[in-house]
Amino acid sequence: MTLWFDSGSGRQSADVDSLGAWEVSLLPGHWRVEASSDTCSEIALAVVPAEITAREGEQVSLLLDSGQQLRGSVVDCAGNPVPAVVVRSSECEAASDGNGFFRLPADGASTLEVDVVSIPSGLAPPWWQQVETFGSMIGSRPVFQPTEEVEIVLPQEQEVSFLALDRIGQPLGRVRISIRARFNAGVPWPEGPNYVVRSTSEGSFELENLRVGDYEAWLFPENGGTWPDAIPFSVECLSPHPRITLDFNQGFGDDELVGRTVDTFGNPMPGTYLGVWRVAGGLTFENRLFFHAKAAVLSDSEGNIRLPGLPRGTYLIVRTPSHRPDPALIYLDKEPFLTTDVPGSGFEWIVDAAEPASLIARLHAGAHSVRRTLHLEIISIGPDPILRQERFDSRGECVLQELPPGQARLRVVEGLGEGVERSVSPNTIELRSGVQSEVELILD
Repeated sequence: MTLWFDSGSGRQSADVDSLGAWEVSLLPGHWRVEASSDTCSEIALAVVPAEITAREGEQVSLLLDSGQQLRGSVVDCAGNPVPAVVVRSSECEAASDGNGFFRLPADGASTLEVDVVSIPSGLAPPWWQQVETFGSMIGSRPVFQPTEEVEIVLPQEQEVSFLALDRIGQPLGRVRISIRARFNAGVPWPEGPNYVVRSTSEGSFELENLRVGDYEAWLFPENGGTWPDAIPFSVECLSPHPRITLDFNQGFGDDELVGRTVDTFGNPMPGTYLGVWRVAGGLTFENRLFFHAKAAVLSDSEGNIRLPGLPRGTYLIVRTPSHRPDPALIYLDKEPFLTTDVPGSGFEWIVDAAEPASLIARLHAGAHSVRRTLHLEIISIGPDPILRQERFDSRGECVLQELPPGQARLRVVEGLGEGVERSVSPNTIELRSGVQSEVELILD
């Protein structure tokens, strides 16, 4: 901000610092006073009084009023001020001074969104500019109130070396590991930084430009089995090239999950993959991303499931097509699932082993000819009836595939959709699993 003093015959200026202080030497006489913003020409600055009389040895006080302002400071992770950082609002932008201070006019707005558009090397943007909002979930750009004192922290970026150890303290070679920002830190997960790496044969890996903050490391076994809990760690401020050991033995528990998979008749179902998640928080569809994947296990030749090394808690079990359970496959409102507590009694997962049925129907019209507008409708009998419709051919036959086993109702209609129903017998049939049934229909 700059003050301008005009006597009519001469003009002088004075720079106003972040504390509002200024100093200028004026000749005695009458001066008109104006002010201008160094960074935002659209902002009109009022000066009171607008005219002064300078007298020898006398100090003058002025009131500068640019309306409501957002005042703040820019610091690094150690709290040191960062100068020359350009901060922008919807109206204009301002650069932090040597003490890291800046001001942004609100121009009558009730709230203000801020972006950092110029950052010194070695520092990263604030967390809200490094995340993408996931639907309506947590993690969004902060909204500031005018006149609020704001501190913007620019995280330092580090090159970090890691060593991953297994349950007996040996290096974990050639495994996938995910590094995620912790939910309770400055960056929300799952929107925060997420790195997926593969360790070397010696169990080591490196990450460049990892920001200072709190993280979690997740291990993904290649061939199923129990997954350990996440290992928390922190990247400290101003720590030169830190080396962090990830001891995944700390993520295992002392309990086990025991159960078995059977078909609808109680027979063992070997070779069935079940995904296991530990429930963190409420068991809701919206919360499914916060289920901690623990294992994908294949039932043995007797249909048994055994997962050792689990921490105590509540677990969600869903059938999965492979040994890598994907949280995106969890749809609690669509897919069958069950929950069980560890430790606790063994669970039983019932696999619907019934094969679909099929049907060949032949229509005898008697004195009537079989018109191509006649259709056979079959409706399964049960809590969730399934309707299938197929047209008769010129010979009076139709074939229906992939039908659910069980009892079903039969009817003949003329025309598609809401056609005219014709009386037919028989009007019910029992469909068997894996069997192609045949039925002779008489059109009355």
